[in-house]
Amino acid sequence: MSLAAAAVVSPDVAGALPRKRLRTPKATSRSCDPRPKKVSVYLSESAVRKLDIHVAMDGGDRSRLVEQLIQEGLRRYEMPRRRSEATVPVSEIGGDPAA
Repeated sequence: MSLAAAAVVSPDVAGALPRKRLRTPKATSRSCDPRPKKVSVYLSESAVRKLDIHVAMDGGDRSRLVEQLIQEGLRRYEMPRRRSEATVPVSEIGGDPAA
């Protein structure tokens, strides 16, 4: 090997492989995302009129009013939040099931 070729391929770089980029872990639940989501709904003319009247009288905007109505009016079915720790404590795993 000539000296010029040795200068081009240094021993540090010759055996090095390109590193793979590590992926950041993604969240398992996106319910904690504070950013609002855009949705489209169909409303009757009277519902749109009522919505616009309330927005005009109280100030604010349609999105805030609809959010408030949903949060206050739709409480029957709440989604449970996942716990970050294990459901069963470690002390209970492998215990006697008859006990």
